[in-house]
Amino acid sequence: MLRVHPETNRIWCPDCQEYLDCEAFTKDASSPDGYDTYCAEHKRKRRRESRRKYASKYNEKRRLTGDWRKYKAHGLDLAGFNELKEAQHGLCSCCGIEPDVLVTDHCHKTGEIRGLLCTSCNLGIGRLGDNIEGVLDALWYLSKQ
Repeated sequence: MLRVHPETNRIWCPDCQEYLDCEAFTKDASSPDGYDTYCAEHKRKRRRESRRKYASKYNEKRRLTGDWRKYKAHGLDLAGFNELKEAQHGLCSCCGIEPDVLVTDHCHKTGEIRGLLCTSCNLGIGRLGDNIEGVLDALWYLSKQ
């Protein structure tokens, strides 16, 4: 069976067992025709099933290494991440708890890594503007209570 129908220019989805419009597929630059093998709906279902099937393996890796894309994006390799994690005794550099996942906190101006934080502290600092003024404003607000 042809993947792209020659007359209608529609794409075959193996799970649907029919030709669908191109809009039903997400783009895939590595594919010869530029589209994913499965329609977007079935691709999501397959991804969910895969995550469920390999959840323990995925979660264990994430627990051990934190969010690897984040530290890799900031120029930190796994060895450097683990060294920093060990120096912090596996604790959040901000609140001092031992979270399931540590993420790299970095300065958005310089790109310099400041330390490893739990997700809550990292989100909090980011939402306060990633600067001292935002934190002081929040402190002032809380001190009025």
